[in-house]
Amino acid sequence: MRNIVVNKEYTASRCEICHQEDCFDALSNTCQRCKDISVPLATVNSTKKQLDFGEIGLVPQIICYAVVSLVTVYLLLASPPINIFQNQRFNNIFDLIFGLIFIFGLVNCGFLCFAGDKSKNVLGWLQLGGFCFMAFARCFLVKILQSL
Repeated sequence: MRNIVVNKEYTASRCEICHQEDCFDALSNTCQRCKDISVPLATVNSTKKQLDFGEIGLVPQIICYAVVSLVTVYLLLASPPINIFQNQRFNNIFDLIFGLIFIFGLVNCGFLCFAGDKSKNVLGWLQLGGFCFMAFARCFLVKILQSL
C-alpha cells in the first residue's frame, strides 16, 4: 500500500453529526445543537487492533492447540467403530466421513485460534474444546453401547 502524505491540516468547519455550520464552534470542536448526543465509542475508535497474545504468548498457545488436537484425534481413532449399518462397508464409509469432518473441524479451529480478531480466537478455542468433548463422548458412548 502506498504511503499517504498529509500536506495541510485544517480545523473542522462543520459538525460531523448534523453537518451544519451555524451552531458549530471550530475552536472547541463542539456543536451546540449536538452537544447532548452521545456517539458510540466504536464509531470514534474504529481502528482494528492487532493480535495480542497477552501474557500467555504464542508458543504455549501453539503447544496447547497441538496437545488438545492430538488428544482429540487419539480419542477419535481409539474409539471402536459405530456399527449402525448391517453392511461393514457402509460402517467404514460412515467412520471415514465422521473422521474427516473432525479433522477439517480441527483445522478450522486452528485458523480461528490464531486469527487476528479476539472474538475469533475465543470462538476457535471454544470450538476446539467442543470437538475434544465430542470425541470423548463418542468414545465413551460407543464403549457403553457395546457393553450392553
